[in-house]
Amino acid sequence: MHTSNSLARNWIRERSVEVTLFHAQANWPGVTVEAKIDTGADRCSIDVGLAHALGWDAEGSSTVKNANGRQKRDYGSGTISIDDEEFLMCASFAERDTLSHPVLIGYELLLELLDLAEEE
Repeated sequence: MHTSNSLARNWIRERSVEVTLFHAQANWPGVTVEAKIDTGADRCSIDVGLAHALGWDAEGSSTVKNANGRQKRDYGSGTISIDDEEFLMCASFAERDTLSHPVLIGYELLLELLDLAEEE
């Protein structure tokens, strides 16, 4: 088993991963946060205040189904880095300030991470 594949599997087992988020318009250092891995979530989510602070503009809106029912949320995308690999993360903007993690990594991005790990 490749080392990266083991790392990806550890993220799932640990249910979290360190993620660096980058500002959309400025060449500033990234902001590093602990993100929750959620294999039950299709898409990623980022705290709306954090997304705005990073200059991630809303690109549209969609209806999201979660434990609280259905909600219409704006979504956008921005560059992130996990283990020195950069990705473009599309995420819904949510009020996550009362939750344990400001970022949630969903199944779609998790598949990219696992595919990358298997390529190595």
